[in-house]
Amino acid sequence: MERCLIGVGANLDPEENIAEGLLLLARRVRILAVSPFYVTAPIGRPEQPDYLNGVVVVEHGDGPAALRDGILRPVEAARGRARTADAYAARTLDLDVLLYGDRTGHVAGMTLPDPHLWSAPFWPRPRWPCFPDWWSPARGGRSGNWPTPPLLRRAGGRTRLPNDSGRCLNDES
Repeated sequence: MERCLIGVGANLDPEENIAEGLLLLARRVRILAVSPFYVTAPIGRPEQPDYLNGVVVVEHGDGPAALRDGILRPVEAARGRARTADAYAARTLDLDVLLYGDRTGHVAGMTLPDPHLWSAPFWPRPRWPCFPDWWSPARGGRSGNWPTPPLLRRAGGRTRLPNDSGRCLNDES
């Protein structure tokens, strides 16, 4: 089994779709950690509602394509996601493989690690405390040393997602 970092986002009924999506995901893979979720503005679409974005760490062993196509896409579809050619369309749920163990390169139409992981405004550093020892060969270091994208604003009490306290689920303190 390998540890995988999955990006989670939604801007159509995000509280419900993310919470229900994570419950569906937990029926298919073991979830090791869930980050805090943050409100972010839609990219290039100011008319759309804000997004909620976070990450989860899961265990999976059948490869990145099997995770994406056999688990993540069906969970998205179960929450009403209809994929279109518009990369910035509003969505009920978006689940993306960001890291898959220590794998790097191009696999089944995706690049690992996801090239947007360190530049997109919706992957802010406060998520990294859930997995401070994550090693990325592509970045040459541990997650705690990776660059910090700008933080927009925390979702706070507006949502009742599994990690509403702001702590990682695997945080004992």
